[in-house]
Amino acid sequence: MTKALATAWTKTVKDSEKRKALEDAIRNSTTALGRLKDILIEDDKILSNSQIMAPDKDPSWALNQAHISGERLRIKKILDLLSFF
Repeated sequence: MTKALATAWTKTVKDSEKRKALEDAIRNSTTALGRLKDILIEDDKILSNSQIMAPDKDPSWALNQAHISGERLRIKKILDLLSFF
């Protein structure tokens, strides 16, 4: 059974033939998208490790943590788009 493709991939494509062609192109791009998925997972692990570190006396620690949280959220959203494989 094929996993569903996130609707974000095709939501702006109104023509059903173009939508099907786009879906096929995305599903057939597994080499590049698989590598992208691996890179994002690696980046998330790095960010997770840096987020766990105890704060030192850096006054911008809270801002850095917020930035890292935002980066990790963006990675999660992209990984959700890639969840079809």
